[in-house]
Amino acid sequence: MAMPLSEEERRSIEELEDQFANEDPELARELERGRDSSPC
Repeated sequence: MAMPLSEEERRSIEELEDQFANEDPELARELERGRDSSPC
């Protein structure tokens, strides 16, 4: 069973995602598209 993330953890992940998107926007878009089509 997965534990929910704390607000601090969520913010940290969002910051990392933003940094990654700035460093490699093309790969970030590819990964985002993959996330949209994956079953969860």
